Amino acid sequence: YIEYSLEELNKLNPQEFEEKELLEKKHLMSNGKKILGNLADVEKNLVSTDILSSLHKSIRSLDNIKNLITDNEEIDKLIDLFDNAYTKVSDSIDGFEVFRNSLNFDEAELKYTEERIMDLRAIAKKHRVLSEDLPKLREDFEAKLQLLKKSNNLVDDIKNNLDIKYSKFKNLAEKLSIARRKSADIVDKKVNGELAFLKLSNAEFKTNIA
Repeated sequence: YIEYSLEELNKLNPQEFEEKELLEKKHLMSNGKKILGNLADVEKNLVSTDILSSLHKSIRSLDNIKNLITDNEEIDKLIDLFDNAYTKVSDSIDGFEVFRNSLNFDEAELKYTEERIMDLRAIAKKHRVLSEDLPKLREDFEAKLQLLKKSNNLVDDIKNNLDIKYSKFKNLAEKLSIARRKSADIVDKKVNGELAFLKLSNAEFKTNIA
């Protein structure tokens, strides 16, 4: 059971916090059409208004004013504000493009994500744990399997040791049995040789060895 369960978990290869990430991904892809529609509106507004170009022209005009006015802190502050605005808008547009390119609303990917979530939940239910606990469960099974293998090796070693000792005992027992039979034959001959002197010539002495 442990080995089969571990093989099953290794095949699934669950990752930490995987179900949570997959659910977020599924939610994102399920709302793909709405998200793409809103992104299209953002892009349309950016293109139609051409914010960067307007800010750039405004900054040039302010620079021209600055050249006509000397020692005016307010114009310097205003130019700084427009410069910062230009930088932030530029960064925002770059961030928008990165975000848009990072999205994946492929139907096949959505189907795979849904099936992966179901697989994680099915095996978690089978072992009566949460999906987020599957990586820990796999570690536990690996530890138990290693302990089981060590126990089996220990049992094999004990069995082999017993087999060797039994073989030695059997060999010694056979040698002892042969020696006892030889001793019995000698005793039988000596006793039977003395029976005639005891007027027991018709008798026969026989040692019985089990």
